[in-house]
Amino acid sequence: MKEIETAFSKTTKLLFGRELAGINDYAPWLLRRLPKGTTCKSCASERTLYVPSHSIFARVPRERAAGLDSFAALSAKKIGISENDSLGAISHKLPGISYYITELAEGRNINVEESAVYTDLFSSYRIVDCFYSKYVAYNFLTDYNESTFGCSRNFTSKFSIHCYNSKGVNLAFEADACTNCSGIMFCHNCEHVFDSLFCFNVKNKRYAVLNVEVGREEYLRVKKMLTDYILQNLEKKHSLPFDIFDFVCATVPVKK
Repeated sequence: MKEIETAFSKTTKLLFGRELAGINDYAPWLLRRLPKGTTCKSCASERTLYVPSHSIFARVPRERAAGLDSFAALSAKKIGISENDSLGAISHKLPGISYYITELAEGRNINVEESAVYTDLFSSYRIVDCFYSKYVAYNFLTDYNESTFGCSRNFTSKFSIHCYNSKGVNLAFEADACTNCSGIMFCHNCEHVFDSLFCFNVKNKRYAVLNVEVGREEYLRVKKMLTDYILQNLEKKHSLPFDIFDFVCATVPVKK
């Protein structure tokens, strides 16, 4: 958990210019657009499980959920039947063996906590369907990520928060459907866009705001106002009132 906290603080420093700490305080915000897992105690041990809420996992009774560490013990449970048992009688015996393993892990995994469905992870926390990544938390369906948080369907990306349906985005915040971009915030459907804010459906831009290249100085001026506002909300409320999908509906105070 220490490694995750360090990675989260480093990523927020890179994105906003100031470190944030206590990643669990930001959990509801990080998971705002993601399927939310729930924690429960394993029915067969004292381990804390992180059970996904999507697909078949939603139907698993939490009091019958168990982790991979309990597989051997649960598989050893057996119930005898007699030749006189009816189908109804057999079905009533099922609770004696009907426990559900809610984890799937393959490959080499080190320091993975409260997660489900993963392969080759290093220092990861509360993720679902994530593979070949390190220092990730509260992600859903991501591959080849490093230091990403609250992301979904985000691939081959680093040092980013709230990125969705994207590939090759680094130092990105609130990005959706973007490819090969870096230093972007609140951008949708962008490709080869760098150090830009509030851009939609554009390619090959740098120092752009609202799809217009404004130069480095003006870009930094607007970014400073934006990151000040972001930090003010995250530090006090651990959340923001808008994201890439609805931020146009919010009023952002701008100093004249």
